[in-house]
Amino acid sequence: MPKPKLIDKYPMGLVEKSSDIIASIITEFLSDSLSPEEVKQLLLDINQPRQITASTEEFENMYNNLTVRDVIGDQGEGFDYSSGTSVTHVLEGGREEPIPTHHMESMDQFYHFSDIDGVNKLIKNHINTAKKVQKLLKQQMDGMQTEAQKQYAGFFMEYLDRYIEGSFVKKMQDNPGWAFSYLAMNAYITNDSPAIIPDRKDNGPLEITVFSNPGNWKKNVEALKGSSLLETISRSCKLNKIIEETSNNGPAEREKLLEEYEAIKNSYMKVRTITEEEYDRINTAVPGHTVFQNNIGEFTDSPRTGTYTADDAEGRIEALKAGYPVQDLQTLSQYYMAIKAAERDIEKSNKTIRNLEKSNKSKEEIETLRQKENAFIAKNQEILDTLQPAWQNAMDGNHKTQEERMHHLQNMNLKMLDLVGKAEKNLKGTFIGSAVSRGIIIRQMNQAQQRKLSLQEIAFMSGKPKDIMKVIEEVDPKKVSSSSEFKKMKEAVEKLSKINADKYPEKYDLQKARSIRATQDYLRYKEIQLNDPAKPHKRSDLEQKRVNAAGNVLSCLLGGKNPDLLNDKLGKEPSEMIHNEDEPAFKADCMLMFGWNRRLLKDLNNMKIRLIESQKDKNKNFTNTKKMEGSQTYRRMTQALQNSIDILEDMDANPSRVKESLEELDRRCRDYQKEHDSIFKGNYGNKLTARQNQAQKAMKLIPKSLLTYDKIRMKLSEYKNEKGKPCGYISLNSLTKYYKDNVDEIHGNIGKDYVDDPTNARLQIMDEDSSIKVKLKEKLAKKHPDIAENYAVYRDPVYYMSVIKDNSVESMAKAIAVKNMMDTIFKEKEIQNDLMDSFHEGDDQPDLDMIETEIDGGCIEREAEKLAKDPVFKMVVKNYPNTAFQKWSTINDEIENLQMESRNRLEELENKQINGQKPANIGEAIFENSNGNMFTSPESIARVMVDSIMANQQGKGIASLIAAAPKQYKENMLEAVQTVATQYIKGVIDKNPNKYKNNENDVQGTKNVINELINDAEISNKLKNHLLKSQKKVLTKADEIKTRKAVQKQADIMM
Repeated sequence: MPKPKLIDKYPMGLVEKSSDIIASIITEFLSDSLSPEEVKQLLLDINQPRQITASTEEFENMYNNLTVRDVIGDQGEGFDYSSGTSVTHVLEGGREEPIPTHHMESMDQFYHFSDIDGVNKLIKNHINTAKKVQKLLKQQMDGMQTEAQKQYAGFFMEYLDRYIEGSFVKKMQDNPGWAFSYLAMNAYITNDSPAIIPDRKDNGPLEITVFSNPGNWKKNVEALKGSSLLETISRSCKLNKIIEETSNNGPAEREKLLEEYEAIKNSYMKVRTITEEEYDRINTAVPGHTVFQNNIGEFTDSPRTGTYTADDAEGRIEALKAGYPVQDLQTLSQYYMAIKAAERDIEKSNKTIRNLEKSNKSKEEIETLRQKENAFIAKNQEILDTLQPAWQNAMDGNHKTQEERMHHLQNMNLKMLDLVGKAEKNLKGTFIGSAVSRGIIIRQMNQAQQRKLSLQEIAFMSGKPKDIMKVIEEVDPKKVSSSSEFKKMKEAVEKLSKINADKYPEKYDLQKARSIRATQDYLRYKEIQLNDPAKPHKRSDLEQKRVNAAGNVLSCLLGGKNPDLLNDKLGKEPSEMIHNEDEPAFKADCMLMFGWNRRLLKDLNNMKIRLIESQKDKNKNFTNTKKMEGSQTYRRMTQALQNSIDILEDMDANPSRVKESLEELDRRCRDYQKEHDSIFKGNYGNKLTARQNQAQKAMKLIPKSLLTYDKIRMKLSEYKNEKGKPCGYISLNSLTKYYKDNVDEIHGNIGKDYVDDPTNARLQIMDEDSSIKVKLKEKLAKKHPDIAENYAVYRDPVYYMSVIKDNSVESMAKAIAVKNMMDTIFKEKEIQNDLMDSFHEGDDQPDLDMIETEIDGGCIEREAEKLAKDPVFKMVVKNYPNTAFQKWSTINDEIENLQMESRNRLEELENKQINGQKPANIGEAIFENSNGNMFTSPESIARVMVDSIMANQQGKGIASLIAAAPKQYKENMLEAVQTVATQYIKGVIDKNPNKYKNNENDVQGTKNVINELINDAEISNKLKNHLLKSQKKVLTKADEIKTRKAVQKQADIMM
């Protein structure tokens, strides 16, 4: 009999289950924003299919002989209603065996559709209602208060999205854990399960009653933070996204899939092994609210808690490790699940038999039950004996050719067919006792044998470089540009494909090692690019295809073996010692290695300090590793961090230990971040935020550091020591000894200045940012070569005067502008000047793209022109011709101090209590602190206005006027400036008596006038210009103040 066309996308079993989940969404999330009648109507509409599928005799009796038309309304022509009071059986049937959750689409084989058009309309109406709910939920999410609430609701929104688009069944097959996540959320967590009760009393009008008891989802969000159940759900959703993202971009990377399946398997085992203590803690986390609607046995004993999903993940893990194509994983996992189900059923039956002896049943009853369980054990044992040997043979080894793959698929299929040929009674009650379950496995086995493999899978199975090249060429259109890393990967593999491995095995192995290295460099480069928070990056479809292809190329090159990026084959074969022509490069690489070690140690120790500051007990985790605090993932992160620091400090540690420790630290930081960045983010407070911040910084730092480390080691490995070992493979102590034995001239601590100077062109072998920085240095060299070509971060400003050939005001101004920009690019944030702030965010690296745009747009010229017009700068260049650079640097330091002091005075005034309260505004603060008289307040007003000007960037000129004053005036310059400003403000008040003096008897009016004057931008600007033009007057006042203070001091002595 034909079936409705919508059934393929919306199986009736899924429709029934979705009716429950969407009904919960309606009452949990939407009931506060809708009227009771609107909620009732939505519930009726979404439950149409369930009302029909429940149309049995019992249904008729329960609902008092209601007709289908009464329950679901008029569906129009084509819908087969019965007359009178009987309910039409649009769908009939039952279920003969329990079906695993992820097989729910197979339930439709138990329905007999008597009205095809009617069922199609029924499903269509149901989906239209789901779309209404989807829209309403989106509106609700826009108004939710916290990110955690939005993500909890977003979890259900994703369900609606997938269900409505008809992709749920496919997603469920690709990742059963994803489907389980929603079923678990609905079945275990206390969400509302509304009941719809139609009733017609005494043949009166139809009445619908909705029984609803919302579970308060907001409390669930709070209580479930950090639980293993949420970790499991988050893992499943993440894997689904990986599968979805790669579905159109080639097969997913094998290693990434393997990592995620391992994590999912482990997280499901956590759910099954939840302790009573954890269960009770979560369940009662929110007073007066219980999170779970089932007891702990539902988690630990029920197969619904993800047993099938854990088996599925385990089967896929084994298949991946055995070298099967990604496309075979679903097929092979189904076969494996049949084996695991048989094992579990045998274990369960044996447990039942053991418990019989403790029961109060009679001997006859016990014997009958024992025989029943033994018979069931025999059925499952026959399944094991038939299927398990074929599986074990198929999983042997870590790589499969296409011929081996086909042989094993055919063999497993034959074994399943052997079971199908058995008498039906021999399988009844087992996992594959259902014809549906057996049919699915056999059908998928047949499809797998006929399936055409992708280029990636063909290359993986053959391992031939020519096949691997096809994978790269597929994602490298001729008209599309490529990064240098991608080109290097392609060139390396292309060279490999042209070498005859049988004829030149050593040459082939060497080029293969280089190909592995180039592919890893590309993947790491793309990972760094994607995860760099300073420069958000979204991959294009082609880019994602390339990354997936590169991941599979790496798997092909490794062929199931562990990678050894820098094996002995990468060393220079002809020479074991350093020749004269090699000395400069070797010396530079040694310096880079020591510099890399020192810099990374500094960064990791800073991270350690920040984490210690986040702890309640500063002695735990690091100082005393026996006493730890924080979550398990935090403890592991701190242990990995301390281990990395110890190994980096150990000069005898070999490079493999260094690399392993950093990779472990990266993993632990990512684990910590994942735990606290799941789809249920909670409000964890500032301490967790600080820890997450350090984890995020490490996730950015470590991959870059590893990439740099590998590149330096590659360079060093071009030389071998006296024992014939590549120098990229020896410890720092060994490298130091070899350096001293083979290089004549050593500068300090292996060239400290060299390795501390990030402008050195040798750093172009480092990450992308370093290459860009060197490029920017070259651009700045065209602006002022004397500065750019001689710049170094460790150099004192006085040094530059010795290399500047032209010391005119214009040349010096451009020199200062270029040096400031060099500082922006190369110095750490805490030692930067004013120019840096516009190019940095917090402690992050500078925005190099923005800097390049600004340089090209003339920012150096604009800065130099502005500086050349500055009277203070002119005075410095004129009065200090030999030390102008140092003098200007000193003045800038003093300017910063003066500006900070001004800010502090303003803050103190604004926060000074008046009668126990803060002043309403700055006018009130001045009034109350200047005897409340307009004629005595100009001095106070002037002081505040001077501070207001100096506190901002626009007042830098005033600050520089004070900072650059000759030594004999310096002590009194601020007071002199304020005195000149007071005279100016008095003049402003005297010129406008009607505005400023009319309200002197009105206290509030006076306060308002003062506030208005202080905040008058025009007057403030005029005052600033007046002070800048009054340099001589200020110096005179400073001299007068100095004289007055001296006289006063002498008078005090005389008294």
